[in-house]
Amino acid sequence: MKEKGKVAFTPEYVESLEKGQVFVFGSNLIGCHSGGASMTAMNNFGAVWGQAEGMQGQCYAIPVDIRGEAIDNVSLYMMRHIGKFIDFAKTHQDKFFLVPKIGCGAAGFDEEFMAPFFRDALNLENVSLPKSFMEIHRREKDDQKGDKTQKVYNLIILDESGSMQAIAKQAVSGLNETFQTICNAQKEHQEQKHFISFVTFNSKEIRTIMNRQAVECDKEMKWTDYRPNAATPLYTAMGESITELRKYVNDKDVVLVTIITDGMENASWKYSGDDIKRLVGELKEKGWVFAYIGTNQDVDAVADGMGIRSRMHYDYSPTGTQDMFVAESCCKRSFFDKLSRHGRAFMMEEDYDYFEPEKEPDITWDLSENKPLDTKDDNQEEKPKGFLDKVKSIIKS
Repeated sequence: MKEKGKVAFTPEYVESLEKGQVFVFGSNLIGCHSGGASMTAMNNFGAVWGQAEGMQGQCYAIPVDIRGEAIDNVSLYMMRHIGKFIDFAKTHQDKFFLVPKIGCGAAGFDEEFMAPFFRDALNLENVSLPKSFMEIHRREKDDQKGDKTQKVYNLIILDESGSMQAIAKQAVSGLNETFQTICNAQKEHQEQKHFISFVTFNSKEIRTIMNRQAVECDKEMKWTDYRPNAATPLYTAMGESITELRKYVNDKDVVLVTIITDGMENASWKYSGDDIKRLVGELKEKGWVFAYIGTNQDVDAVADGMGIRSRMHYDYSPTGTQDMFVAESCCKRSFFDKLSRHGRAFMMEEDYDYFEPEKEPDITWDLSENKPLDTKDDNQEEKPKGFLDKVKSIIKS
């Protein structure tokens, strides 16, 4: 039996509250409670005109109506303010919070968009969600139980600033090899379902080349449109692309984020280093893996500043860039192999380092051409397997 004040889910219309109950409503940024649930909150439950957020009377306001405001990343905005509410609910167990279909009225968002932001409230005994939100979360769980396929999201964030021009050819070639490595993993590990998000960035624009594009192992993926220019807004590129992907990722999914840059942050306008460190730390707790690859900088200091354990330095030259992509592809292959054998548990280990391949890959490598030999040809002379030593030397150089 539920304690007094608790309900299974929030009713469609809340007209009165019991002692200890709190009505949660969506507000606009200026606290103008002039319609819908916000007007109900002001007329019946003590909402304060001009207060856009927080506890007021017997209700709690979450700013979700952002019409007319210059807010570029709606998802980050929602996570920030809804996260504040969830933290408040956790520390106020003496109250029971009734959350209606917040954001789905005047704010103009649909339930499929809003429900996932309240996922962390599912385990709170003092928060109720609307029935439609609960059904969306239940469908997500049923999909995960019924589908034994492991979703793997590969987010690749590549510097496209002007200084990359000297190694542009190798960057394009290396990225295409990376795509092929992922395609091969899709082919080799039938239980894995790979998606690629690929973002390039400079201070003129942040371009999403691929957005959760499903990998089909029988189709070649090629990319040539690389236009190095301007400065390096690393933090903004990371913040925007990571936050965008986060909307679609469930707790059982695998996420590998690879950042490749030839210079330090110098042009971000939306995110700071502290913002990125907080975001990385939060997602690492959920099992996300972050790999930072850099040159022309103190890579260890930069990676530490963002809370990223896995890092690799590469030599700023055509050859060094080519070697870096060879090593990175080997680490990717090792990562997917380990995922296939052990599941995602290893990703939660505090000392896990993406740039520590487990074993010699089961391939023969042509060191002169930096590519694998086709060992299926019986007439082809096999060359020595010195690949893992080469990878380790690149990573530790």
